[in-house]
Amino acid sequence: MQSARIYAVWDRALSFVHAIRACIEWVLSHNASRFGIASRASRDDARKRRAQKARVVRVVAFGGAMARDAARVVARALDSCVDANRLEVVDAPSRVVTAAIAEPEAHDDQGVAYVIIVETAEGDEPAIEAREVVREVLRAAASASAGTGASTPTYALVAIGDTNIIPDRSAFRSNQNVSADCNAVGHTIDNALRLRLGWRRVGRRMDVDAAKLSEDWARADDAPAEIARWARDVVHALAA
Repeated sequence: MQSARIYAVWDRALSFVHAIRACIEWVLSHNASRFGIASRASRDDARKRRAQKARVVRVVAFGGAMARDAARVVARALDSCVDANRLEVVDAPSRVVTAAIAEPEAHDDQGVAYVIIVETAEGDEPAIEAREVVREVLRAAASASAGTGASTPTYALVAIGDTNIIPDRSAFRSNQNVSADCNAVGHTIDNALRLRLGWRRVGRRMDVDAAKLSEDWARADDAPAEIARWARDVVHALAA
């Protein structure tokens, strides 16, 4: 008799435990389902936000002291006139450009634009630090059919040189605008990207003669007026 009562109590206890376990499993399953729906909704919202975000602007100096200074000035000028919800200005190494040329299938031309700074040193040569990347770009351009690049990245270009270090032209610098004359490498890269590789340039090419800038142009809070105007035009074109 005592054993029968013990077994009865045990059966009721087991039934109670099973019922509690079933309730717990139902609650966990229900909440997991709700969490899954919420997670999917969050992922969808994140995708929408990414789609609405315009593009990242990568400021790339090909190498050289003037190019690095110009890149900092240009980045500040761009950043001062962007809408934070539309454009994001970041510094990037020169290899991102050569990678976009070498592996166009991996390039997202809807999400990235490049602002490329190219320095011309003495003798119409690239800066020593820029020689390798310049060679890579020109080598790729030479092997491409004109205007038939596999992708169409967007870029803007700043060419910077210094007429003070070009002796055979120095006689003209005081009375003539020779910014274009001291920027041969920048012009060559621009033509290679646009005419040979099929890249799309926004805005005009910005030719800068460092000899005509103030001595503290690279350290001043505000960019030189011409660079600031150019930056506004580029930002407007990219955000359109």
